[in-house]
Amino acid sequence: MIHHVSIPARDPVRVAAVLAELMGGRDYPFLGPLPGARMAVSGDPHGTMIEVYPDTVAMAPGEGEAPIAYVGADPPPYAPFHVL
Repeated sequence: MIHHVSIPARDPVRVAAVLAELMGGRDYPFLGPLPGARMAVSGDPHGTMIEVYPDTVAMAPGEGEAPIAYVGADPPPYAPFHVL
């Protein structure tokens, strides 16, 4: 079962709203270190969620104890996509 997916989008607000509607859930701002990102949350008992990041930002391996780092580059050296 997939509980969590992160994807890039040119318009994270619009994409998260559409995904939330398809899942019968709601969309919210992504509270954390990445301004402009959104979350589409299903509200199911499994906690299914899709994070939608701006396509100008990518997730890179973090340094030290940090699991990830958000980087901006054109084009990004990594893609902001993962599935848990």
